[in-house]
Amino acid sequence: MLVAPRMMLMRLCRLLQWENSVWLVGLVAALVGLGVGSALNGFDESMVKGVTARFSLLGDKTAPVYSRIITFTPALTEIVYALDQGHRVVGTSSFVTYPTDAALLPRVGGIVDPNLELITQLDPDLILTQGVIPGLESIRGGMSAHVENLSIETLDELYETITQIGSLLACPADAKILTLRLRLELAEVAKMAGKRAVRKVFICLGRDPGRAARLFTTGRGSFISEIVSIAGGVNVFQELGARYREVSGEEVLARTPDVVLDFGGGWAAERSMTAVLAAWQSLFPRESVRIVVITEDYVLYPGPRLGLLARTIADSLSEECR
Repeated sequence: MLVAPRMMLMRLCRLLQWENSVWLVGLVAALVGLGVGSALNGFDESMVKGVTARFSLLGDKTAPVYSRIITFTPALTEIVYALDQGHRVVGTSSFVTYPTDAALLPRVGGIVDPNLELITQLDPDLILTQGVIPGLESIRGGMSAHVENLSIETLDELYETITQIGSLLACPADAKILTLRLRLELAEVAKMAGKRAVRKVFICLGRDPGRAARLFTTGRGSFISEIVSIAGGVNVFQELGARYREVSGEEVLARTPDVVLDFGGGWAAERSMTAVLAAWQSLFPRESVRIVVITEDYVLYPGPRLGLLARTIADSLSEECR
């Protein structure tokens, strides 16, 4: 008798509460590869919490136990908290707004403007960053902190970063579950988007407030471009020749986009959809191009909420939004 994939997964998870079957994640990944992942609608990581203790047996028992972590970017902060390790974090980037608990922690500045004095006072044993922190070497002599410089430019790098952090914090099971959850969420969005017409999309990551000038976009090799593709769009600057670059209004017009995704480039100054539309009117005087503004705090952070971003973009590209 055939068993629904969701039911099969639930049964396997229940079984694993008593038996150590390490192959679960591999099996589910295979199901996703066969197109079954989309049937796991409403996937909830609590379904596989019983696996966590079993996978933890695979961890490196000789690895250091970090208990005082500083996370220098919002994405890294969210990953640590999504792995249920937020209790170890003692300081975060000044740009962190989520989770709420993390936003209440001491703020150590950003990668380009770190508060070295506060970092020293917090006495971290692990610093997670996405770039070289200026001046850090000058204070490391008084600390025993290990510094891990991680790159998260693409989805593959995000999955790898989750795995690396899971290894550093001795929670490989949680890392596998989080990666699986993200893959399933994105697979579900891709299936939904695949039923609709593909939209040509201009991704605007930044611009001058009040006008469509000094437009900053992204090309191939960025997680945002990948998410737009998953959501049913095609980046009109896919062949940009660089991961990020400023483009002219003429270059945008020449690529005839159907939709402009404005990632809040001028929102801080404009604060209303009417003002945003007025800013774009100089470039698109007619209503032939739909302007979509996405201002949620997670849009530019490659972290655990990318599934939510993909769904938000997919909804904005749907025919029903016209």
